[in-house]
Amino acid sequence: MTSHGFFKKKARRPECFFNMVEIAIALAVVAIGVVSIVALFPVGLEATRDAIADSYAADAADSFLHYKTGQLKTSWVLTNIKSDQSLVPTTTPSGAGVTMPGTSTTIIDGSNGTFLIQQGADFSGVFRMWWSPVFYSYYNGTQWTSDDLLPGKAIGLNLEVSWPAQAPYDKRRRALYYLEVFNPNN
Repeated sequence: MTSHGFFKKKARRPECFFNMVEIAIALAVVAIGVVSIVALFPVGLEATRDAIADSYAADAADSFLHYKTGQLKTSWVLTNIKSDQSLVPTTTPSGAGVTMPGTSTTIIDGSNGTFLIQQGADFSGVFRMWWSPVFYSYYNGTQWTSDDLLPGKAIGLNLEVSWPAQAPYDKRRRALYYLEVFNPNN
């Protein structure tokens, strides 16, 4: 049988799976995704930095409160701890520093119960400390009664931590801590 053109196979044209418009749209979608992910990096870095600073602040506050507790229990004198909490320092304390035993934390004593705390090279904060009475409640057989202990028996140490120390006071992050200390001699 001879073919007269009726049964001739047409030459196949190569099939294109994607055209240029589809490729451009796919590249735009990928670029938007990559840009969105890259934009999240600064947010993540800032959150990590803040979490580390929060951890350092809590660690320095814990060390400082226990350091002051040790000083109080050695000699029950409220030195460098004011009962007036109305004074808010707006400047960073300066002066000679003392390193707390067993830590990398340096205390620079300021005035009015304020301290500059340097913990290694990573954290610096201003600590403001004051004391308040310790309140307790007891049942006297007929009713609950509240009273406070005299400062000679117990005090509550209040500590405001603000960081970073280099920033103005109103721009610093702040946290409050409280610890009750009882006189071991009473």
